Amino acid sequence: MRSVLCALICLTLLISRSNSEVDSEKLASVQVGDKWGFIDTKGSIVITPQFDFAWSFSEGLAGVQVGGQWGFIDPKGSIVIPPQFDFAWSFSEGLAGVQ
Repeated sequence: MRSVLCALICLTLLISRSNSEVDSEKLASVQVGDKWGFIDTKGSIVITPQFDFAWSFSEGLAGVQVGGQWGFIDPKGSIVIPPQFDFAWSFSEGLAGVQ
């Protein structure tokens, strides 16, 4: 099961990187009220605050919390790995730890 999950996450990362037009490394997570979203270097909202919490982008994906579960979004704000984990860490070398 673990190897299947790792393969899925790696494949998703490769797909999201090839389809991404936004430079995710230039996006920053920001809290507006009680929700989190992302802004660009000019301070413009790029991904509408809609998440309970959000990590910064790493390797083209950002961990986001929705309803107490963690998943990952691409730089366009699309969910690429649905929230299903109790916790998620940022990507490093194509992998992300999840619990």
